[in-house]
Amino acid sequence: MSTNQTKTLYIAAGTKVYGVRETDGSFCWTHDFKEPVDQIYATSQNVFVQTTAPALYALTSKDGLLQWRHPLTDLLPSQLLVQGDLVFIGAYPTGFMALTTHNGAPRWQTSVPITSNSIGFIGSEGDSIYGYSDGTIYALRADDGHIQWKKEQPYTLGEDLLLMNGNLLIPDINGEKVIELRASTGAVGATFPGNQVVSSQDFLFLSRTASPKRQTSQELYALHRGDQQELWKKTLNANEQIRFRKGMLGERYLYVVRIDRNMKTVLQAVDLKTGDNAWTWTPPSERPDIDPFSIYYSNEHLYISTHNSSVPYPENEKSLLQALDSQGGVRWKQALNARILRVVLPV
Repeated sequence: MSTNQTKTLYIAAGTKVYGVRETDGSFCWTHDFKEPVDQIYATSQNVFVQTTAPALYALTSKDGLLQWRHPLTDLLPSQLLVQGDLVFIGAYPTGFMALTTHNGAPRWQTSVPITSNSIGFIGSEGDSIYGYSDGTIYALRADDGHIQWKKEQPYTLGEDLLLMNGNLLIPDINGEKVIELRASTGAVGATFPGNQVVSSQDFLFLSRTASPKRQTSQELYALHRGDQQELWKKTLNANEQIRFRKGMLGERYLYVVRIDRNMKTVLQAVDLKTGDNAWTWTPPSERPDIDPFSIYYSNEHLYISTHNSSVPYPENEKSLLQALDSQGGVRWKQALNARILRVVLPV
């Protein structure tokens, strides 16, 4: 998640989207769609929301007022992407499509095979955007959707696909490796052992099984992007696992969720330069689990959402969003009467 000077973050929970002040967690505005929210993406001007209607909506970032609504054809949630005056979305059976940001008018559609609930966008560089569908990676021209290249992957894609410095980083969960693709051509570059990866401008941070034959423990390690030399390596205790994602990489720390053999979880801040543990944060006892997909970083602050997962009916779920400072201190809390789906800041 990119750092920026904004003072507003946006939360999708249940059927609502909230504008929330970063400074104290108070609400700026609330928009109720009357239908569950699937995806959300924010810029400095608009908040784009996909619901299960299915439809794509555009709200103004400042006050949450509805700008336009574009109906979609199926209940296929897709990661969204915005570049310039276009918002990109994947939809079944259409494939990839682009709408204008100011009124939702269609700009182009590009058909690709879709046989499962797996379509979305990775990012954009220059005049190209990068997406995936059914395990195939696509490079498309942003202005007209022309497919510049595609790469069919013979492995299982991980949750986080990254685009940085002209390269795509593609985790292969089953093969315990991360494949680097050249964004300009789709050619395969380096391959790294591991099944999780995040990247800064200068370093890659990965996890891998320390003893593949015994499957007993995990390693967390850092590499220089340029020469792939190892910066540091840490081996975890036996039967302990870690989980992290791209939204958990800060300016000073990589934030990981440590899971012990009893499935107890804590949040760990790992120093980017040394790999040393800087501090840990334990969730409130009434909400004991931390999901890596509920942690979001921005401006040296960390946002963590937890929910009462033991509640049997979704309509009775409640969430708690907490903002932590760079040392793990709680700055503010905000309770919501629904399970938090996403927390995003403008990009």
